[in-house]
Amino acid sequence: MTEAASPLGEALAGTVGRKVPGLSAALVTEAGAVWSGAAGHADLATTTSAHSDTVYLWFSMTKIVTATAVVQFAERGALDLDAPVAGFVPGFPSGTATVRHLLSHSSGLPNPIPVRWVRPAGSPRPDPHEFTAGLLRRHGKLTSRPGETARYSNLGYVVLGEVIAAVSGAPYIDYVRQNVLEPLGMTQTDFVYRAEL
Repeated sequence: MTEAASPLGEALAGTVGRKVPGLSAALVTEAGAVWSGAAGHADLATTTSAHSDTVYLWFSMTKIVTATAVVQFAERGALDLDAPVAGFVPGFPSGTATVRHLLSHSSGLPNPIPVRWVRPAGSPRPDPHEFTAGLLRRHGKLTSRPGETARYSNLGYVVLGEVIAAVSGAPYIDYVRQNVLEPLGMTQTDFVYRAEL
């Protein structure tokens, strides 16, 4: 792997500007990581440069591992994607919205911004069930009928975390670590900032 100049490195550098302060990228094949690079800043206040090993918050990229976990259950026959969400999540505002609707952002749930799941490193995590229940109490009114309209919803994927916990019998984070991240060798990816990162 190298951060040396290349067309990919030039593309990264060309992306950095007013709206993108910095970024890092890697090219991975079946043989492993074959290229990595970075451009811009990891921290604008200190003008710290971004590097290929810079730690970033992964925000909506968690949707990829969430969807992967749900599909794992479906492939094993442990979860019907067309099952009503209300069967897994008490207090869910619709009896007709399905797991598939959540996956495809067509459940009718709104996208309240900010969701406020980011917190300072070292601070205690909120109880995930209460966190989700609180969001649903405040933002559970559907904006459309399930399956009618596709509209991006962070809340829908928070609810999918509850579905994963209900089906697996384990906390969402634990399930994803053990069944998605670890088998892929993604040891530098996590839901909390660890000192070794």
